Amino acid sequence: MAGAAVLGATVVVGAAEPPGAGQDVEHYEVTLRPDFEAHALAGRTAITVRSRRDGLDALTFTPNRLVIDAATVDGREAPLRETAGALTFALPRPLRAGEAVTLSVAFHGVPARGLVFGRRSVVTSYFTCEWMICAQDQPGDKATATLALELPPGMTSVGPGRLAAREKAPDGLERHVWREEQAYSSYVLGFAAGAFHVWHSRERGRELVALSEDAPPARLRVLFAPTADMVRYFERRAGLPLPHGRYVQVHVAGDEAQEAATFSVLGQDVLAARLADPHEDWAIAHELAHQWWGNLVTCSDWSQFWLNEGITSFMVAAWKEERWGRGAYEREMDLFRRRREGAVKAGLDVPLTYPGPYPSLALRRAITYSKAALFLDLLRRTVGEEPFWRGLRDFTRAHAGKVVDSQDFRSAMERASGRDLGPLFGEWVTPLR
Repeated sequence: MAGAAVLGATVVVGAAEPPGAGQDVEHYEVTLRPDFEAHALAGRTAITVRSRRDGLDALTFTPNRLVIDAATVDGREAPLRETAGALTFALPRPLRAGEAVTLSVAFHGVPARGLVFGRRSVVTSYFTCEWMICAQDQPGDKATATLALELPPGMTSVGPGRLAAREKAPDGLERHVWREEQAYSSYVLGFAAGAFHVWHSRERGRELVALSEDAPPARLRVLFAPTADMVRYFERRAGLPLPHGRYVQVHVAGDEAQEAATFSVLGQDVLAARLADPHEDWAIAHELAHQWWGNLVTCSDWSQFWLNEGITSFMVAAWKEERWGRGAYEREMDLFRRRREGAVKAGLDVPLTYPGPYPSLALRRAITYSKAALFLDLLRRTVGEEPFWRGLRDFTRAHAGKVVDSQDFRSAMERASGRDLGPLFGEWVTPLR
């Protein structure tokens, strides 16, 4: 539920559509000032939105606990309405299809989730729309973004895209301006800022960076040693270079493993296994692979989520095959089989594009991660090595920066293999009609 509305009378209405329906966000312009003592933030945003239909009379976003201090659309007041499941801003007048407006919002508060504060740091996790205004469940609505962070002097930060400016801000703070000109889904927009230790590595024009509040540079070098080789492997399979030629890994406590646009967050608990056994490098590989599959090429909606997580899970196994041999690949497939068997025993052997509810997150992952990776292994064996990898590369290159569905992937594989893959996709991905 949204925070307290201060924009006149509050009207409670039912949300007939999910947040973000009928609108196309083109750009986020966000300024944030984290409060490292209160674990809070204050901010403002200007969101450029284009209507997808005639008669759009409100802009809707995911509800959160932020307090909305003011909201306008193109300079005119936009009353806030509390709804059953949406943060709704009434438009001064209905929009025509294709018409664009700018919603400006000032806010403050303590997000319910999505921000993790350390002693002198803050790192985002999956729930972007808890700390800024956006629609979390619209992965197909990609937008460019500018994020300005107002921070104590001397801090290090990472945000979406490239660091465009580092300048003085009011109250003795510094403003770090991150600008992303490639459109990304809101759920992968994020940032990290703090008094970090920093480790840099440059190799073949690629810049790799690791940040940590606790681990010194020498420790970071050991923790993330495989990353450079992984980058080269995924670039070859994707047919595309590492976005921006730069990738940041943020080391934190706990078991976090989350991708974001141009960086990832990795917890010490998930990295510890690799120190004991170098073969256990899955977390580093998985979040890195998302820079291509999931972030750059993104599912059109959550029913197509297997295209994000299934491809990435399969690519972890493929990396292990490249680095550690065929036995390591087969061990990953065995793990995926066991997880899928758990879903089968629970009576949930559904198609990869199943749009219904899952009893648990573990069972959802058994389908969208594990069953999807097994399908890709079967597809690889069915069409053969060269057609499979060419199809994946062509699919990735053709849809970079775009959103995709299962038909896009099937078409790429059919072109690469010269085969009708309808029966196979019908059995695993979506039922034949």
